[in-house]
Amino acid sequence: MWVKKISAEGFRNLSLSHEYFSNGVNIIHGDNAQGKTNILEAIYFCAIGRSSRADNNRELVNFKTQEAHVQVEIERDDYPFTIDAHIQINGNKSIKTLSIDRTVIKNTRELFGRLMVVLFSPEDLRLIKSGPAERRRFMDMEICQLSPVYYSDLRDYHRALKQRNQLLKLLRREKNQAESLYVWDEQLIKSGLRIMRTRAAFVNKISEIAS
Repeated sequence: MWVKKISAEGFRNLSLSHEYFSNGVNIIHGDNAQGKTNILEAIYFCAIGRSSRADNNRELVNFKTQEAHVQVEIERDDYPFTIDAHIQINGNKSIKTLSIDRTVIKNTRELFGRLMVVLFSPEDLRLIKSGPAERRRFMDMEICQLSPVYYSDLRDYHRALKQRNQLLKLLRREKNQAESLYVWDEQLIKSGLRIMRTRAAFVNKISEIAS
C-alpha cells in the first residue's frame, strides 16, 4: 500500500494541486510553517476521518476561505482508489463529507482498513505521561483500523452507557424504572467484555513485537 498523490486546497495552509510520492520512503522537508505537518495531517484525515491535532474540524479550514478539500490517491495490491475529504463551514457548524472513488460514505467506519496509517508525533508522550484514558484512545484508534467489528462494539458500548446514565438520572425521580437498568447493564457487559478481550489481544501482540 502506498499514497501515490495528494491534492489539497484550503486545508490549513495547504495549496497543492498534485503532489506525488514514490513507492518507498518519502522525506518531506522545508522551512518552518510551510505545511510539512499539515500534509501528514491531511493524509491522516483521509484515513481516519478526523484530525490528529484538532478537536474541531473548523480549525482545519483556512481562515481565508469557507471550505477545505483533500484528495488522496492510493494504490493497494495493484488496485488504485481515491479518498476525498471535504469540509464546509456553514455558520457556526462544519459539514464533513467523505467519499471513496466519488461515492459518499455514510459512516466514518467505512474508511477503516482502506488506508492504514500509524502516526508518530511528540504528542505520543501523552501515552506515558497521561492517564489510562489516553492509552485506551490510542488502542481504540489502532484496533478500529484492523477490525470493523471492534468499532461496532465500541459504538454499542457507548450507546448503552449513555442510555444507562440517562436512566440513572430518571431513577432519582421515578423509582419504578429500576428494572430497565438491568437491560442496559447486560448490554454493557456483553459489548464491554468483547472490547476487553480485543484490547488484551492487541496489547499481547504489541508486547511480542516490542520485546
